[in-house]
Amino acid sequence: MKNLLFLFLLIFIAANLNAERFAISGSWDKTLKYWDTSTATNTATFREHYLPVCSVDISPDGCYVLSADMEGVIIYWELETKTVLNRLKGHTSSVFSVKFSPDGTKALSASWDNTVKYWDLSTGSCIRTMTGHASMVNTVAFFPDGNYAASGSCDNTIKLWKLSDGTCIRTLTGHSNYVSSVSISSDGTYILSGSYDRTLKYWRFSDGTCIRTMNEHEDAVYSVDISNDNRYALSGSGYRDKSIKYWRLSDGSCMRTMHGHENGILSVIFSKDDGYGLSGGYDNNIKLWRLSNGTCIDTFTGHTDHVYSVCYNPTDKSGFNRADGSNAIPSFLIYSYPNPFSTHLSLSLPSPASIYSLTGQLIMNLAKGKHSIDTSKWKQGIYIVKSGKECKRLVKID
Repeated sequence: MKNLLFLFLLIFIAANLNAERFAISGSWDKTLKYWDTSTATNTATFREHYLPVCSVDISPDGCYVLSADMEGVIIYWELETKTVLNRLKGHTSSVFSVKFSPDGTKALSASWDNTVKYWDLSTGSCIRTMTGHASMVNTVAFFPDGNYAASGSCDNTIKLWKLSDGTCIRTLTGHSNYVSSVSISSDGTYILSGSYDRTLKYWRFSDGTCIRTMNEHEDAVYSVDISNDNRYALSGSGYRDKSIKYWRLSDGSCMRTMHGHENGILSVIFSKDDGYGLSGGYDNNIKLWRLSNGTCIDTFTGHTDHVYSVCYNPTDKSGFNRADGSNAIPSFLIYSYPNPFSTHLSLSLPSPASIYSLTGQLIMNLAKGKHSIDTSKWKQGIYIVKSGKECKRLVKID
């Protein structure tokens, strides 16, 4: 059982590296951390869970967070204030997957009590409980229309659910070991699954046919994701190969294998432009990858135990995008609530830049060169420097 507790540490990430600059993560260290991905900087820590955090998700409007833990408790947060809006209780065992509905008003959770629950977030009530799996449920995902869901279980099956009445409309069989992860294509026509049998399977929703099986991993597949254009897939595997594989779905060929984590890969996902990927592993780290050449661009550190779940904020409230239109992110954090505010900020800028509040208010414009800025009268909050060129990690707070 202890091995299972570590092996089903799934990470669900939704990424758009052009616009989605902030991410949240959940860890075995019982915390959630909020990150500025342009600097790999932790900007806030959430502490309300009493047991390890197994899954996190951010609402489509970027304003709310769901997190689930080993106790089976789901917390519904307001992101900006870190306020707990509700605690969703009803599961009798660990919840290893929680997801917002496409419209952000509902949620799904998958639990080791063998059930999937469908929640109304406005009231915190459970709309219905879906039973049918013969063992622990590890993963759940909404279809894009919000009317159907897919779940994967330790009974080696994937079940497709009609959410309006909770009926199981189809059971997909073929894996010979636990199903650890499911991903739905952006048009809702295909399902990708990853399993402890070391394979990925690609299924057609309309009739449940397994179109192909991909089997080049040397260990259990912990996480899978379909690209937003539905042409490619990512998968992450266990400690024996410590690898991320990049697949072409049209023929099931492995196009690239990426190494860098020091232990098994618990989660992988594409950016929305499909040019980047994020991964999380047993080594307590999150890594950002450029898929065109398999380069690891950055590593996010700060958690003191395994990172179970990471999710990008699907919105960028301040609307900061790189001026030259490239995928590199020029904005970076210079101060983050709730740390005490320094009275001066030292900057060394390779090009002209502007300082904004997180809400997009212009604070000041800066010329190229070195600056010492009096910040004693600034309000507490998050501030960002934006430049047309890469200014990453050039900030020093005195």
